[in-house]
Amino acid sequence: MGTLINLNTHLTPPRLANPDPGAGSGPPIFTIEDMQLFHQYTTATYATLDTSPAQYPIWQRAVIDVGFEHAFVLRGMMALSALHLATGGGDVGRRWVAISSANLNVALTQFRQLLEAGVDDRNCVAVFAFSATIVVHALAAGQAAAGAASVDPVAEMIQCVRMVKGVTWAVLSKWAELLGSVVGPLVANGLRRGVSAEIDDVAVLREMVEEECVGEAAAEEREVCGGAVDFLCELAGVAA
Repeated sequence: MGTLINLNTHLTPPRLANPDPGAGSGPPIFTIEDMQLFHQYTTATYATLDTSPAQYPIWQRAVIDVGFEHAFVLRGMMALSALHLATGGGDVGRRWVAISSANLNVALTQFRQLLEAGVDDRNCVAVFAFSATIVVHALAAGQAAAGAASVDPVAEMIQCVRMVKGVTWAVLSKWAELLGSVVGPLVANGLRRGVSAEIDDVAVLREMVEEECVGEAAAEEREVCGGAVDFLCELAGVAA
């Protein structure tokens, strides 16, 4: 009888492997660690990416199919899964954060190569899916690092705004194609639904700006950060 692999040991990360699927000229090589992260994504992490259960199948199946054609999308999923596993904190949590960063760095390298070649009808869905992943990762990374003295909450928020602007730029020219694709419901739902009242997270961001940007010396920074929150609200359809 062959050796059985226990996939239920997901709370303890294995040895950090080199996740670079582009190394060498052969096909991408995925490790046991990668399979562990993929399992985490398909069973749990996908459901954290949308507030509407009706959209879950898109994240759980359709986006994965896109990832089979564009490896950087899969790497983005694994990076999110690692952050999801890092929520326990401690040494184990820090190890998962490192694994997440390693996967994201590989994905970003491949993603930049695609952007340099140009966004077209064949890859615009992958660009949209991964761009959304980048934004979620930026938000989740801030939570995973919560409490660390080196984390600047205002800087983290501004970084998220830049990520959102980057997503808009990356897919704007292919909006019609996206609406007719497998991710079309995500795009259409976000456009028409919006939010009729200010959500708790927005209120927290505004309070954070007031707490971090105190006094006349910080007036300009306070104005810039406030504008960043307004931009997020406008983009997401949230009442300011």
